[in-house]
Amino acid sequence: MAMPRKPLAGPSANGSWRPLILEVAGPAGAGKSTLVRALVARDPRIRVVPLPPRVDLVPLYVRRAAELLPTYLLHYRGTRWFTRQEAKAMALVDAWQRRVDRRPSHDDGTLLFDQGPVFRLAVLSGFGPPITTSAVFTELLDRWRSSWADRLDVVAWLSAPDDVLLHRIRTRPQNHAVKGWLDGPALQRVGRYADAIERAIDELTSSSSILVLKFHTGVRSPDSIADELLASLREEPRLRG
Repeated sequence: MAMPRKPLAGPSANGSWRPLILEVAGPAGAGKSTLVRALVARDPRIRVVPLPPRVDLVPLYVRRAAELLPTYLLHYRGTRWFTRQEAKAMALVDAWQRRVDRRPSHDDGTLLFDQGPVFRLAVLSGFGPPITTSAVFTELLDRWRSSWADRLDVVAWLSAPDDVLLHRIRTRPQNHAVKGWLDGPALQRVGRYADAIERAIDELTSSSSILVLKFHTGVRSPDSIADELLASLREEPRLRG
C-alpha cells in the first residue's frame, strides 16, 4: 500500500516556510557533482550543504564509537574496526541532522546534499566491518533511517551502467580506489557501490514519504537532467508554486 507523503517545503502552521531537503545520490562516476553544479547555476535558492569541520565531527564519532565498543569487545574482537571513511560517515549522518534542524524558520530555498545521508548510510551498511551486522548497529541504522526519512524530501537518484561508471572514474582527475585495479575486480566493486546505493534508497523510502526521482546518466546530459528535475519539483502538487 502506498504510504501517505508528508508535505514538502511549504508553510508551517505558524506561516513560516521551511526549505526543501534534496539529496543527489548515486555511485562514483554517476555525475552527482556535475548535476549539482547545473542545479546551483539554474536556481540561486539552492544551497549545497557543506561538510562540517573536523572539530565538529570528532565528538560525534567518539560518541558512536563508545556506544559500539562494548559489543565489539564482546563479540567482534579481532575483526576490523571502522575505516576513516566509515567513521566520517557515522559522524556526518548525525552532524547533518543538526544542520537541517537549525535551518532558519523563514527559508523557502533548497538545501542540497551531494553524497549526503543516503550515500553515507550505503557506505556503512554495504561496506562496514563485521560489527555492522550486530543488533546494536542494526538498531542504530534503523534510527538513522527513521530520522532522515523525516527530514529528506527528495532524492535524485543517478545511475549508469557499471562499465560507464568505471570509465568515468578512470578518466577524471579525482582519486578513487579502483582506478588502478584490473577490469574484473574494479567492475565488481563499482557494482557493489551501485547496489548499496539502491538498497539504501529502498530501505530509507520503504515506509516514508520521500519522493525518489531516478535518472540514467549514461544516456542523459547533466543539463537535461537538471531541467527535468527542477521541472518535476515545480510540478509536484505538494510543493509551493
